Amino acid sequence: GFRSQCVVRPGERAWPDPGAPRPSQTTVGTLYHKLGGVYPIARFADRLVELVLQSDEVQVDHCSIDDLSGTRHAPGLKYMLTELICRGTGGLEVVTSRAFDPAKLGVQPPQWPAFMRLASDAATEIFQNQQLIAALMSALPMMKAEICIGVDEDDQATQGMKKLQASEFNRFQASAALDRCGGQAEDALALLHTGWTPDTTPAGSPRVAAACPVAGKTATVQDSISRCPFAAAVGMAKVSDTPSGVSGSEEAK
Repeated sequence: GFRSQCVVRPGERAWPDPGAPRPSQTTVGTLYHKLGGVYPIARFADRLVELVLQSDEVQVDHCSIDDLSGTRHAPGLKYMLTELICRGTGGLEVVTSRAFDPAKLGVQPPQWPAFMRLASDAATEIFQNQQLIAALMSALPMMKAEICIGVDEDDQATQGMKKLQASEFNRFQASAALDRCGGQAEDALALLHTGWTPDTTPAGSPRVAAACPVAGKTATVQDSISRCPFAAAVGMAKVSDTPSGVSGSEEAK
């Protein structure tokens, strides 16, 4: 069994902690990566389902955890929603029951606005950065057909996202731009073509000062323009290339 793999016997030493796993190269830069990978997304899905099951505004069919004959227990709903959100934000997880109503969370379409309010509450609890929260809120409508029952997948939000991604912007950039432009795809596309990028620094976090990789000194804005041609790029990389929201979390694959 698994006991020999889990138990450290007398005279044995536990393997050292390997640290956080490195993200897959195919997910780097995606919203999935920016959110921190599967672990914080699973926490978000867990909290969201809990809020839904406690809500008077959103009702979904579910079974008591003690009902052995039931098929819609909270842990299962959380697992399926985690799969969906991971995949929908750029992760490698596979949605095992796509377009299968019994496996959906089962939100009724008229209750979608209330569901989104609960999702915003859950995201605010789990993630720290407002741009990431906004991007996640913009990504969820893309998954509406797999969360709700009886929804056309090709709605306006989906069309707008597809248009931006067809222009070779990733889902994180597209979601953030759509949120900034009130869901207007043309305005979001124009914004992205200006070179605008969403800020992924957690709310309240100090900016990382740019440093010259040659001199090793912290650069002011003026220095980065007039003296060190690398400083601004280094500073930008430190801020934007690091997943925000939950520290020490990455995908487990």
